[in-house]
Amino acid sequence: MNTDYPAFAPLRLGGQTCRHRRPALYCPGQWLLFCAAISILLGLLAAPGFAATIPLESAPAGLTVMPTPTGTPTPLAPADWLREGLRQQHNGNHAAARAAFTTFLSRAPRDPQAADALFHLGESFQADGLHTEAITAFEDFLRRAPTHARRADAQFHLGQAQQALAQWEAARSAYQDYLKNGSPWLAYDVYQRLAEIAAAQEQPGAVTAAYQAAVSAAPNRVLALRVREQWAAYATGRADFAGALAQLEAILTVAQNAPYQAEMHALAGDAAWSLGQRAAAEKHWRTAIALAPSSSYAYQALIRLVDNDLPVDAFTRGQVDYENGAYQPAINALETFLAGQPGERRGAALALSARSYQGLENYPAALATWDRLLNSYPNDAAWASAWLGKAETQRFANNRSGAIATLRTFVQRFPKHAQAPDVLLELARQLERSEDYRSAASYQALLADSFPQHKAAANALLRAGINRYRLNEVSAAVILWQRGLKDYPAAAEAPTLRLWLGKGLLAQRKRSEALTAWQAVVNQAPESYAGQRARTLALQAGLALTVEARFLGETGLLSQSDDGSRAFAERWLRTWAKTGSGVTDLARLDQRIGRDQDWQRGQAYLALRLRGPALEALELVRTRYWNDPLLVYQLALAFEEPGNVPPECDQRGAGDRAGARQVGQRHADLHPAAGLSAAFR
Repeated sequence: MNTDYPAFAPLRLGGQTCRHRRPALYCPGQWLLFCAAISILLGLLAAPGFAATIPLESAPAGLTVMPTPTGTPTPLAPADWLREGLRQQHNGNHAAARAAFTTFLSRAPRDPQAADALFHLGESFQADGLHTEAITAFEDFLRRAPTHARRADAQFHLGQAQQALAQWEAARSAYQDYLKNGSPWLAYDVYQRLAEIAAAQEQPGAVTAAYQAAVSAAPNRVLALRVREQWAAYATGRADFAGALAQLEAILTVAQNAPYQAEMHALAGDAAWSLGQRAAAEKHWRTAIALAPSSSYAYQALIRLVDNDLPVDAFTRGQVDYENGAYQPAINALETFLAGQPGERRGAALALSARSYQGLENYPAALATWDRLLNSYPNDAAWASAWLGKAETQRFANNRSGAIATLRTFVQRFPKHAQAPDVLLELARQLERSEDYRSAASYQALLADSFPQHKAAANALLRAGINRYRLNEVSAAVILWQRGLKDYPAAAEAPTLRLWLGKGLLAQRKRSEALTAWQAVVNQAPESYAGQRARTLALQAGLALTVEARFLGETGLLSQSDDGSRAFAERWLRTWAKTGSGVTDLARLDQRIGRDQDWQRGQAYLALRLRGPALEALELVRTRYWNDPLLVYQLALAFEEPGNVPPECDQRGAGDRAGARQVGQRHADLHPAAGLSAAFR
């Protein structure tokens, strides 16, 4: 997989889209935004078309007209058939859509939307792989609608259908027409299709020209790299290893991600070897291993070196084998390494060998290897972490008590060792899972006592207090939380420490002190989970907190006026985004988005109903702007426009509104702005 590219995570439904895992809270006005998000997830399809003014004399020849249902008191009007066709097309029922579109065309051949119906008829043929019929429909559309706004889209679809039927020259002509009239942001895509056509016709010169044009037209570096990869694959397929190597080396001049670089080096090594460039091939393969030993391409490079009798040191071979799940070959290589002359990395070799045995579920052999490391190499750099490794193997072998004993032994024997804090953390974690909260709290307090400068000290005091609270030792818990706040007032855990401190004080019936603690949370971090939770707990306890109006959510007065309207959402958005009165239309798409190349590319793909590449492009837009609540709001509304969502899918009633609120409560982050951004997560 090409990991040099940004991750294009598809938008998904429900809790799966939310990257954070903190508890959700409903934010005012957010149902509209989540409704828009649902439209994005379920309705990223092309616009239904633009109205044409030319008349169509009759339906295309040979198409079956859907009969009017018998027994219906009022026959459907032609416009109803068009809406039905769009609905069926959106739902993926293309046969029913075709019948509806054909009925519309037969009953209203001169309707201004007849050209739209003919265009969608071609789309629904193509969606079912009926390429011959699609060609007929699109050619008829192009002949009858010389000024229609979607002529370029029809030319693209026509090229697709003709390419699928190996009508190479016709497809080339259709794609070239699209290049003249279509979106410039998709030119790189069309040139790649022209390269495929030239390859099918065995015209290598034309292939090279098309790929070069695609590289030049690519809107960004990532897409240009993709084109070069395809170009290299084509060259490799026809044994043009020099051409393949040229493209791979061109990629390596700009590639930045180590695993992706390793992949390209592995492939470049293969091409160089095929050209008889042994030294260059070996260098590429060894570079792949050095860059990303855990990658599958490092493993591929290792196999090439071994298969071609090129020397590979046993440790490197064992490391790469282990990282790629080849556990037995890893053990064999590492034992060969250990059987050689004494030197460095012996502890690391034993650790890899132990983990390889663990991967094979041979836990006795793994534990014996850990003990070999611990007993024979006490001065090795891998020795301290081997205690944690041994405990992990014991846990995998369902011996949690053994793991706890191993970790306790280390803490008792080496209390000041630099590895001790990590061992204490793991020991406390395993004790918590064994429900031995008292011992867990003791080791957590010991970490804070012995290593007060450690990054986990504040969290250790927080956890120690929680474990005391679980034991109903509220006074001890309060002391620990107070200590955490005193010693680490600026720690990331400070709001959570105050949240729990308030709970402890309330349990001690110290209401005013609990209120003070929770007020401090709200003042310090009103958007955080701790701030939201403090407000909820204070409300339940009848304690009045002072909260800034823009942070009032489900528990505040502001939500009482939330009527679910867009007007309310925009009034609230002004309080958060601080737009003032200068911005009169919050819904107007910001020019930054309108000029965004990825936005325009995504819209062009949507117009062609190519959801995959459209989602990739729009994911870049989402990532680029999701920290700006106003832009996220505008993007959400953009997908409610008829041009982006089929009109029959743009009707939401009270039932949908309730569902959107439910989704919102699952997804909203910790403050209103995050609730907005969650609509695009």
